[in-house]
Amino acid sequence: LNGQQLWSEKSFTSLGDMSAASDGQTILLAGFNHGIQALDSSGSVRESYLIEGTVCRVSCSFNADRIAAATLERHLYWLASDGQVLWATQVDEDILRVICDPLGEWLLCGFSSGHIVRLDWES
Repeated sequence: LNGQQLWSEKSFTSLGDMSAASDGQTILLAGFNHGIQALDSSGSVRESYLIEGTVCRVSCSFNADRIAAATLERHLYWLASDGQVLWATQVDEDILRVICDPLGEWLLCGFSSGHIVRLDWES
């Protein structure tokens, strides 16, 4: 809370997006050709999730049980916390933003046309 740096980690790739779980124990990076990089609270890479395409957007639920990811090739993914693909599709427009809800029940997806779509798996 005093603004002191806790850690710093250099990335050897460009990053498209970042999302963190509420407790900071899971930090997800959209690493383009390196997939989704999962870091722990000290900045060490814990896991990598490779999905088809060039990952440019990522978001996770409050406790990181669900992960949403989008690629430059217009693929949209819904993943479990271990990186298992639960659902995937390809869309006709560029995906500018993905936002996973806190409980991991739905996903907001913003497109280049200005449309925003909510995908709900729990209703």
